[in-house]
Amino acid sequence: AWEQAPLRITGDVLVEGTAAPPADPAAPWTMDVKVDVDHVALQGRGLLNTVQKVAGTARVTRDTVTIERLHGMALDLPWEMKAELKYDLPGRGLTINTLSGQIQGHPVMVRGSLQFKPPATMNLVVEAEADWALLKKVLPAEGPVQPQAGSVSVHVELGGLLTHPTWTGTAAFTEAAIGLRAWPSSVERLS
Repeated sequence: AWEQAPLRITGDVLVEGTAAPPADPAAPWTMDVKVDVDHVALQGRGLLNTVQKVAGTARVTRDTVTIERLHGMALDLPWEMKAELKYDLPGRGLTINTLSGQIQGHPVMVRGSLQFKPPATMNLVVEAEADWALLKKVLPAEGPVQPQAGSVSVHVELGGLLTHPTWTGTAAFTEAAIGLRAWPSSVERLS
């Protein structure tokens, strides 16, 4: 198990490969490491608690992590992803060159950067498609919008502090039917 409040990760990890210190102490190490994970679960705040049964393989080199395939369950739905990440250990930063995947067969794409030096910040772009069945699992059950049918494409930009992110975005609805708590009837066929 690994824990850094408020996140705890449990599961099986197998690491194989080589890592060698440089001749010049100021130079970076060289490494080529394969990491396999299985039976991984996350515990933390919000949606993190729903991430279970994670398995997959990644390759780590001096400054790159290539996630060949990672899959699992979140919100009781299957997901999978692959990614190309660049990291800067001295600067404590991570750049997401490509992260693509699917949640219950719907495409998701993420790109951007994370900075872990205090205060930890993010600058991310998320693009995804989903049907309302998936969104029902994310939206509050007692919220003002009650999805009923249709699909949505979203483009969201996340920025600011990791602990208090800001976000802006757009959503395009297709064949949507939603219920609004303030209205006694549904709005249908939104495009």
